[in-house]
Amino acid sequence: STYNFTLSDSDMTITQGGGTITAQDYSQTLGTHTLSGTLNTRDFSHTAGTLTASGSSSINASGDVVITSAWDNTGSTIAMSGTSKTINASQAINHLTITGSISINSSNNLDVNGNFALNSSSFSHNSKNMNVAGTFTLAASTTYTKGGTLTFDGGAAQNYNDNNTTKQNIGT
Repeated sequence: STYNFTLSDSDMTITQGGGTITAQDYSQTLGTHTLSGTLNTRDFSHTAGTLTASGSSSINASGDVVITSAWDNTGSTIAMSGTSKTINASQAINHLTITGSISINSSNNLDVNGNFALNSSSFSHNSKNMNVAGTFTLAASTTYTKGGTLTFDGGAAQNYNDNNTTKQNIGT
């Protein structure tokens, strides 16, 4: 069986030095979690506490993702899958990979400080703005639905790759 993983006590500290944690749903409302491996979960929610996802760590969520509290995520990747799922991130994330039908929640804009990859299915950023600092990739047979403004805000040269036969309209 897979159980929910909840950090809800300010005295709780989890240090994951590698490997994989698999949980039904992950929720952090207090405490400290240092993630240096992989976290597999359905819904992922970080609304308070201290979360550090460093290096090549990854969060694989097949459900909704909520990140409304500050966190350190240099080098980490959030991989989202599933159908009709949302991302609500008032805090910047590093890399975002999508293999499902995902949309930005209507509450917050989305800031990706690394690469954005739509590997399958669809992504909609509704009426919200989205910033991407790294490579922006749309795999073949994917659907990208523009919404607010898409801004490429990386300091170095950035790549835009649309591998669809008919190129997607990403906005102006």
